[in-house]
Amino acid sequence: MNAPTMPAPDWATRHAEYRRLLILRDADAAFGTLADARYNREMALQQAETRCGTREEALAQRDVKAASRALSAAEERHYQDYGDQLEAAAIAAVLAPAPDLGAVEIKMALIRLFELDNSLAMPRTPMDIIQQDTDRLADRPTASLVPGDRPAIATDQAAAHLTNADQLAESIASLISPAEHTVSGLRQALTLLHLQQDELRRAAESMGESI
Repeated sequence: MNAPTMPAPDWATRHAEYRRLLILRDADAAFGTLADARYNREMALQQAETRCGTREEALAQRDVKAASRALSAAEERHYQDYGDQLEAAAIAAVLAPAPDLGAVEIKMALIRLFELDNSLAMPRTPMDIIQQDTDRLADRPTASLVPGDRPAIATDQAAAHLTNADQLAESIASLISPAEHTVSGLRQALTLLHLQQDELRRAAESMGESI
């Protein structure tokens, strides 16, 4: 009986670093500085709307403008703290040799999520990387994971798809904003909505569920 293939240290370390940054990024968006700035801007806008006749007037109020500037600054800090670092960590994980096919699947999710097939930061094409991994793993047993690893990998894949869906939701929200929407923007929002639904479906499939 073949012994289970243990994860390559380089892959494990790099993937763990990606997950660490992902957790910090999501925490900032959920209940950190970025979340606070979003809440403050929303509260300022709601209060202004009770005083003003139209949304346009509310957006022009001094307190709303100040809250909007604070939100923009928080979004910029959020991107500086996690944007490039998270993508760099994803690239590092993708470049590490995959210890098993489950890791290759995670790489595929990261490549899609960060659109690494179009990234100039990639020293090799994603296809070359995936091909090399699968060629190297071709002679290994397909059940190379220890029993407890499969749920963790499925969770990682689902998290990647849900993160992508969340990012698409933010883009859709900006396109359908009553103060800013256009016909072309609404059409683009519909396209993004279909992509978001596909990401949600993929997340459910990763967890062995259906929607």
